[in-house]
Amino acid sequence: MAEKLPKPTEDLGVMYIAIGGKSLWQLRRSIASLRFHCPDVPVALFTNQPAEACPSVEYRFEVSATGGYHVKPRFIPWLPFDRTVYLDADTVVLSPTAITPTGLLNDDFGYEAIYVHDAATKSASAVCRR
Repeated sequence: MAEKLPKPTEDLGVMYIAIGGKSLWQLRRSIASLRFHCPDVPVALFTNQPAEACPSVEYRFEVSATGGYHVKPRFIPWLPFDRTVYLDADTVVLSPTAITPTGLLNDDFGYEAIYVHDAATKSASAVCRR
C-alpha cells in the first residue's frame, strides 16, 4: 500500500536538518539570523536531537538517520511547505533576500529543485517545490 504523504499547509518555509548534536550551536545562530531578517517565514526542523536541545520552530520532525548528503532529499515529501528553502545549519542569513530563490520555482509538476551557492561566503542553499 502506498504511503499517504501530508499535504502542504503553508506556501513558503525554510528547512533545516540537524543530525547529531555537534551543529546545534550553529543551528541556533542560523535560525536567530533568519528570524531577524525574515520573521514571518516558518521553519521545519528534521532532527534526531531531544526537543529541549533544539531551538523553537514551527514544525519539528523527529527522525532516525545518520548525517550526510544522502538524507536531505529523503525528507522532502514531509515538508509542510509548497516552496522550501533548505539552509545548512551553519548558514548565517544576512538579508531578507536569502529566501528570494523560491521565486525561480515555476513548474507545477513533480519535485523541482534549484541549488544556490555563494562562492564568496562558501554557503549553499537549495530550494524545492513539492
